[in-house]
Amino acid sequence: MTVASPDSRKLLPSPLARALLIFTLALSLRAVYGAMIADTGCLAINGDPISDMETFHRWALRIVEGDWLGRADFHPYHPWQRGIAPESTWLSWYGPRVFHQDPLYPYFVAVIYLLAPREPISVIVIQFLLGSATAAGVYVLGRRLASERAALVAGLLAASYGPFLYYESLLLRDTLLVAMTTFFLIAIERARDGGGWTRWGSAGALAGVIYLTKPNILLFLPLLAAWILLGGVTERRAVAMGALVAGFAFALLPAVARNVAVGAPALRTTTRGAIEFINGNNPYHAGIGWFDGDDLRVTGYAREVLSRTRGELLPTIGTVLSTWRGRYLDLAVLQIRKLGYLLAPFEMPNNASYAYFRTNSPVLRAGLPTFYLVSPLAALGILASLPSWRRLAPHHLFLLAGGAATIAFYVIARFRIPYVPSLLVFAGIGLDRLLDLAGSRRYRALAAALGFVLVLLAANTFANYPDVDLVRPQDFVIASDAYAARGEIERAVLELGKGCEVFPEFAPLHVYSARMRERAGDRVGSLWEYREALRLEPSSREAAEALARLEGTTIAPAP
Repeated sequence: MTVASPDSRKLLPSPLARALLIFTLALSLRAVYGAMIADTGCLAINGDPISDMETFHRWALRIVEGDWLGRADFHPYHPWQRGIAPESTWLSWYGPRVFHQDPLYPYFVAVIYLLAPREPISVIVIQFLLGSATAAGVYVLGRRLASERAALVAGLLAASYGPFLYYESLLLRDTLLVAMTTFFLIAIERARDGGGWTRWGSAGALAGVIYLTKPNILLFLPLLAAWILLGGVTERRAVAMGALVAGFAFALLPAVARNVAVGAPALRTTTRGAIEFINGNNPYHAGIGWFDGDDLRVTGYAREVLSRTRGELLPTIGTVLSTWRGRYLDLAVLQIRKLGYLLAPFEMPNNASYAYFRTNSPVLRAGLPTFYLVSPLAALGILASLPSWRRLAPHHLFLLAGGAATIAFYVIARFRIPYVPSLLVFAGIGLDRLLDLAGSRRYRALAAALGFVLVLLAANTFANYPDVDLVRPQDFVIASDAYAARGEIERAVLELGKGCEVFPEFAPLHVYSARMRERAGDRVGSLWEYREALRLEPSSREAAEALARLEGTTIAPAP
């Protein structure tokens, strides 16, 4: 690995100055992006009533309005749940006063709402600040693991990583997870350099905070403990282990105390494990995404399993695995397919669509790095760093544990985002390796390394999708409603027109477009859209009745 040249050190002599520069660059980019995206209808997706964003928003409002202990049950009941069981049955499976999801993020939002306007934009501003701090943190982490040049590359990649900006625009826990993960990995490095109770305890506490945001970290902690005991820490191993466990337990104390106070199971912090395992491991699963209730096979399968296990995680895992008896090879193939999607170059829509944000954001379209570019460089960096595997073992184990925990349940692109800070450091190492080979004129090795990266880029290109294939009809509808609510009716009409161009065969979108055109006073355009909707869906009562009203005739919908 290379060390930064004296000339580069003269430009920014202090690592702190470099970290502050990266923070400033990241925040400046977010200020431009935020101003532009706020002018569009994209941020209105945070109010989608069937989204996690709206769930977190309502949950935070419930907390800040006085229910800080969560004595009143809060459980959304979304359309996909209705085919499985009535709401009362779901509530019986959850149990009384159990947190619906891991609780830290809604409390994080509630604290912001306590101090700022109780609107998603308040959270987004704080998340932009967190994202900027994360970029500086990735640089700091990189300095501990690699050369100065690799660290700078990693920090700049983090400052400009397109999906980071996107997720920071949404009321989802991913931004908080990314920040906490970065600080946790830095804490491990600080502790191993001179670890006493304080440093290892801080690392354990950060692990506990991450667990209360999303429990995937639980799979990594035994591996970290094994690494400590097997020589990863050369001195005071018992102190390191004790402090790590104590810090983790200390972070969990508020949640345990709350559970005891309200009569919930002491260690239970979410209701979601069982249904998530069913979603990702049922025989009809495609390997990615969440079922929406339209597939009656999955709905029936989930109903049968949950009825038998009453929503308990371990019995659900056992029951699901038993349904694969005699077909374990098929189950293994499903896990491999999920791995492929975890490494896919695109951001599959979930709750919102990165592709839709890109089509509306010049900043995101300006060539910002995404997983498409970062993953080949990170793969090269991991290979290039293998000679230092003892030094980097915690970070290799962290990526392996995170990938395994994600694949074991279900895969969507945003579930890999907490592991991207580590990948960015390895991407920095990968690019640093290419520059080092070029600078030392080792052209044969450079050609091999470049060839490796180009092969992976070609694979990503083959597996990638254009933005138009990754947007959804509801993106256009929700954005158009936002424009209309701001009095921008013409813009709302144009947005739905774009949606109809992308989804010309989707009758409900033509109905939405017809309504908006009628609202804008465009009778001719409204008639055309209603006719198109009726052509595509002859049973559409709304389209038939609207045409009858506008034309003064009676049109009966097809049976």
